[in-house]
Amino acid sequence: MNTKKITMGVIIAAIVGLVGWDVYVGFTPTEGDTISEVIREMAYRYPIIAVAAGILVGHWFWSKRKKQKTKKVEDKNEAGDS
Repeated sequence: MNTKKITMGVIIAAIVGLVGWDVYVGFTPTEGDTISEVIREMAYRYPIIAVAAGILVGHWFWSKRKKQKTKKVEDKNEAGDS
């Protein structure tokens, strides 16, 4: 079983589902029901949500170690710095 492909499918399905929901609620007459409006309101009420989101995004995009797939990007960045 290739769980990487399953994970990619789940991520794509979640993104498509969230975008679809956001478009749907964007056209409803209720104010403040889009995903960004709800998250913003929740973050003002519970600031730990903003902190947790920052940690999560950092975890996803900040490479912990060099991997073969990220090595080309890192080498290009280092060559551009000089």
